[in-house]
Amino acid sequence: MEYDVFISYSRSDVKHIDKFVERLEEMGFRVWIDRKGIESGDSFKRVIVNAIENSAVFVFFNSVSSRKSPWTTKELGVAINMSKPIIPVKIDKAPYSKEVFFDLINLDYVDYSDPVTRETMMDKFVNVVISKLPERWEEIMAEKRAQNKDADSTALELAKKRRRRKEILLCVLLPFVGINLAYMSFRNKKKEKCARQLLFSSLGFLWLVIALILLFTFKPFTSLPSLVTNDRTDDEWTFSIRGIPLEMKHVEGGTFLMGSDDDVADGDEGPVHQVTLGSYYIQETEVTVSLWRAVMEKKRVWGKKRNLPYELEEDVSQVHDFISRLNRLTGMNFRLPTEAEWEYAARGGKKSKGFKYSGSNSVYDVAWFKENGMKRPHRVKEMLRNELGLYDMSGNLWELCGDLYGPYDRDAKPEINPVGPQQGAESVMRGGSYRNREYFCRVSYRNSVETENDNGYPLGFRLVLNDDRGTTTLKTVTSAKKPAKSFVNELTIEDVGVPFKMIFVEGATFDMGGESDADDALPVHKVTLDSYYIAETEVTQALWEAVMGTTLEEMRDKSDPNGEMKGVGPNYPMYYLNWYDCQDFVTRLSDLTGRHFQLPTEAQWEFAARGGRTRGYKYAGSNKLDDVAWYQDNSEGTAHPVKQKAANSLGLYDMNGNVWEWCSDWYGDYEAYQQVNPTGPETGDFHVLRGASWNSILERHGVANRNNHHTDYRHSRFGMRLVMTLDSED
Repeated sequence: MEYDVFISYSRSDVKHIDKFVERLEEMGFRVWIDRKGIESGDSFKRVIVNAIENSAVFVFFNSVSSRKSPWTTKELGVAINMSKPIIPVKIDKAPYSKEVFFDLINLDYVDYSDPVTRETMMDKFVNVVISKLPERWEEIMAEKRAQNKDADSTALELAKKRRRRKEILLCVLLPFVGINLAYMSFRNKKKEKCARQLLFSSLGFLWLVIALILLFTFKPFTSLPSLVTNDRTDDEWTFSIRGIPLEMKHVEGGTFLMGSDDDVADGDEGPVHQVTLGSYYIQETEVTVSLWRAVMEKKRVWGKKRNLPYELEEDVSQVHDFISRLNRLTGMNFRLPTEAEWEYAARGGKKSKGFKYSGSNSVYDVAWFKENGMKRPHRVKEMLRNELGLYDMSGNLWELCGDLYGPYDRDAKPEINPVGPQQGAESVMRGGSYRNREYFCRVSYRNSVETENDNGYPLGFRLVLNDDRGTTTLKTVTSAKKPAKSFVNELTIEDVGVPFKMIFVEGATFDMGGESDADDALPVHKVTLDSYYIAETEVTQALWEAVMGTTLEEMRDKSDPNGEMKGVGPNYPMYYLNWYDCQDFVTRLSDLTGRHFQLPTEAQWEFAARGGRTRGYKYAGSNKLDDVAWYQDNSEGTAHPVKQKAANSLGLYDMNGNVWEWCSDWYGDYEAYQQVNPTGPETGDFHVLRGASWNSILERHGVANRNNHHTDYRHSRFGMRLVMTLDSED
């Protein structure tokens, strides 16, 4: 067919018809429409009849004007005679004329007469057209995907050719050199010298020289891919994680109107309010299966699956484990985007053209959603990108944000770098998915998800990096700052309403490990650490509630609703925490304060427990456990408020006893060699716990003693302590 759609209309309705035509042409359909007016008679018969015959679908616009036009009735008669698929569209409330009533009455029509629902009806019209032309629509999408991939595929093909040259070179040269060397060795054993041996020796030496020259000439292939590499330009920041690309697009900071007050908008999308953001980098695509597996040390996948977005399933908090590992690998501070950063990027930042969806007013251009998603996720970069070069900000998978979910400020006050409410039970997710209607894919639509994702949302995420060349995207705190190249010994953080102290620990080299109630603290080995800050006490119940908005009882219920309370009060340590809960807490606290908090590494914990440079005690601050710890013999079967026992030489309380403290490391055997800033094994089945608890026997409290448990296990004896990096004070 020469045309996809034939438009039958009255010229009085042209202002409405143009919107339909523009939408269809924007999507890539070939539309026939008489704009100039064709004279009746032979010209009408020849042109109109040929156009209808060469069009796949006939669209009839019914209105008061079209009822009076004999030409639209004739066009419809031709289409019926040719058995063309017909789509009736009602422009106003006018009923069908008697001439067309019989032919159209049983056909499902698109009602465009109500101004309130016109956007929805336009989408319905597009869906109907696509349903009539499935093969043509697939052809259009294939053309668009090919256009997007031209540049990338050319570069990829060039890389493959170079790789093949290298592989062929190695396959030819290395066996030849090996055979030559073996032959030379065999001849030497017989102590024979001949012209053949000299020839083989010369050729072997010549081939070896050529191989070295070629290998060092093809620089991209002189070695296997580095574990982590990165390349930064003004517009992009590209990382390679074990050979898997991670591409970040620069978003120039600016001011925009966040939310929507449109008639079709949900109540939580308003009021529209002014938001100002600093510059940042955001990932070009959702995190893919291949990137997830590269960071998490899983077996690689090949083929189509590797470019699928990674789908978080039952436990949303696993994303924090991924980000923590990625940050250790790269030395960067990747994080989830705030809700404001997500919407600003989805709208196109300063390059925004005001589209309804991310990159287009046609959802079919930019999103996999219910009508075209085929009930499954699709490979990234198959749809059109938005103004910033970002893919799938609408559709494919919902995307998790760093904010807790809550209503916008009813007063619509301007905000600078907002990070959402401080309390809440659910996290924000944005963008819609392959299961949802186009309504949910709008750039302003908001949704939320619980940590356990009980509703089974198709949920993914993309990453953000601060642009350290410009204004940070997070608000700064008003605490005392360090002088150049020096640090305050004690720093009080007051930003969340519950003050807490961080103690400076000067880096040094120490002997880690020693005698314990098990053999897992051996061998003793040298460890060198950079300086850092560590919390004066374990995280208290008051601090936890201020940051996370959940109570001890609520955390207990997640573990066991019948579980016992082992000390309740604002100054008691927080417990019933698993490792994922701790990651949620440090991420949230970092967002709220603009500083970089994390769990201590096992080495950081032990060095601080020993008192830093002042090592010597068996326990954390004393050779007598009763002085410094609540344990089985003195706790009376419960936790106690922090700071009731003596501090160690750094001024840290309860490094022994009260509650076990989670560390960031996976649990594994020690190695005997000297290490610098160790972070533990790359993977494992359990995470490390240190310090023992109110229920532990005396022998478990030595500063070298280790424990471990399943990452998702909550208990009345498991809590946490914070570490803060020095770059938080830069």
